[in-house]
Amino acid sequence: MKIKLIALSTLMSLASAAGAQDLAARLPTIDAGTILNQINNSQPPFPQPALATLDTCVFTDFKNNKCYFKCQSGAILTEPAVRPDFSSGEPAGACATHIIRPVAAGAFRTRDLDWAKQVAKELRKELKGYGIFASVIVVAKPGKKAFLAVEFKSWADYEQVKDLFYQDPGKNPSYMDIRVSPRVPKEAGSAPDQDIAAAKSAGDYSLVQRDLLLTRMTSNTLKTIALTLRGLDQLNSPDAAPAAYSEGVQETSADIEEAVTEMELGLRARDGLMLRQEVSRMEPMVARLAGLAASIEGDANYGYWAGKDIKEISDKLTVYLFTIRVNSVFL
Repeated sequence: MKIKLIALSTLMSLASAAGAQDLAARLPTIDAGTILNQINNSQPPFPQPALATLDTCVFTDFKNNKCYFKCQSGAILTEPAVRPDFSSGEPAGACATHIIRPVAAGAFRTRDLDWAKQVAKELRKELKGYGIFASVIVVAKPGKKAFLAVEFKSWADYEQVKDLFYQDPGKNPSYMDIRVSPRVPKEAGSAPDQDIAAAKSAGDYSLVQRDLLLTRMTSNTLKTIALTLRGLDQLNSPDAAPAAYSEGVQETSADIEEAVTEMELGLRARDGLMLRQEVSRMEPMVARLAGLAASIEGDANYGYWAGKDIKEISDKLTVYLFTIRVNSVFL
């Protein structure tokens, strides 16, 4: 009996092995790719973190106790000003010179229309603060950047707030880095022949006022850089700029700030001669800035010591001073 059981067990084992071989022959070849596909198709893929990049923002303006920064992505940031602490020995200033923030990788390409809508909302709010109710429309044309069409009810309303549109560097009206197209109705009953001289004077005054405001903003940026360089000197930092460069920037910044203050007094008095005298006094200072930037060009710390920024400030001030000199003749 025992022999029969052993023989039966042996036959069953052989049959099972033969069946397994037949089944294996019918199964598809298993490899790593097949397994991975089965895993991906049988359950949702693992969530992937959003790609991020760094957005560099540079200080551009100080207004209403707020610091304005223009970012590489095109965004405009505002931060509250801080009280400078000169006793700490750290670089002192109401605003930082730069901000670096993480943003989604697509932020550099997808900001335009959404940002324009946000800016339109802010502009409506600011105009309302002046008691002006203007129509602010976002205009988006295919293949072009969105801009704001601002329709004023009267010329007087536009005159009251037009300086809002010349805060950013450049000669074209804009608001928070979005181009603005002001639309003002013609005043009824005007007499163009009688008003040409007055309009000419008002136009020249507004040009001088605009470029003097830009000059003041640029002077503030220069002052922030000068304070930063002085802070590095006070800390005896190994990364401090050469003494001649650092001291030169600080002295020139103070001289330019004084000249801008005198120009502002001249503009209030509509004293064209005083304005041109201050422009003549300031032009060598601007040339001095260009020379200071050139003195460290090629150094590994050229960007860290704001050499590029100093050169750009010199170029901008040259343009602003030229506009002030030409138009101050007609004040």
